[in-house]
Amino acid sequence: MNRLWTKNYTIITIGSVVSMLGNSMAGFAMSLFVLDYTQSPLYYAIYMFLYTLPQIAAPVLAGPLMDRFSRRKTIYILDFASMAIYALLAGLMHFGLFNFWVFASITFIIGTIHSAYTVAFESFYPMLVSEGNYIKAYSVLSTLETLVLVMIPVSTFLYKTVGMVWLMLINSACFCTAAIFETQISDVEGKERQSDSRYTFGGYMEDMKEGMRYLWTEKGLLYITLYFIFCFMAMGASNVITLPYFKAGYDNGEYIYMSVWGFMVLGRVLGGMMHYRLHLPEKHKFTIAVCVYVAASCRGYWA
Repeated sequence: MNRLWTKNYTIITIGSVVSMLGNSMAGFAMSLFVLDYTQSPLYYAIYMFLYTLPQIAAPVLAGPLMDRFSRRKTIYILDFASMAIYALLAGLMHFGLFNFWVFASITFIIGTIHSAYTVAFESFYPMLVSEGNYIKAYSVLSTLETLVLVMIPVSTFLYKTVGMVWLMLINSACFCTAAIFETQISDVEGKERQSDSRYTFGGYMEDMKEGMRYLWTEKGLLYITLYFIFCFMAMGASNVITLPYFKAGYDNGEYIYMSVWGFMVLGRVLGGMMHYRLHLPEKHKFTIAVCVYVAASCRGYWA
């Protein structure tokens, strides 16, 4: 049986965990900072909108490029770019050059980088998983993505003790570490990318049209895509009001917010462990997925 923990898989796992740890910690602190700095849910909504907006367009625009250019290089170049941006934010805050609109503009860039990175990572990750280990690999990834949410209480503690400058520097260091790890991944994408220098705008548009045609013909994939579009829109709307609600409605409301998130973290960890250990029958997977989607979509109603 093929091993799951090969060199490439181990490197991409370590690199992604390090960057996720820093990003989870800095991301929540940035939300707290915007609310404390502006004292305005409206400005917080603008901040969230500018971070989320590129996540709608960037995957569509970046998808055709990922089919032509090295995903491996894209991943570590974007992590080095994130390192530089968070270091820049730390410098602006330290020297008193910070204001909300500068922060919002940089947030838009961060959201764009994150979206492009997600496209590259999610299309590259399966190439690093040995045959027969896909369910285990994605269970590991899902569990680790959930576990990094424990950095939210750490983020709140550091935000109140050492401040945003040090948090930005820590996040910058995490991205630097992740990028260095990712440069050590072997090139598994083949030689077909040697002709990328001749890639034209016309070829890019044709690749995008071909992707849209494929999505339209694959009805199952189309409906899943539509579901997640509306799901992310709903989650985005709820995320805009949730943290301001807890901070305004309770003393130290961010800690109550963290407690609520803690139960979600626990559930996702248990679910990831179950997927890693158990083999679900193929014939029941669709039914299970539908039940999970329906339950997740109804949680707002139950609340």
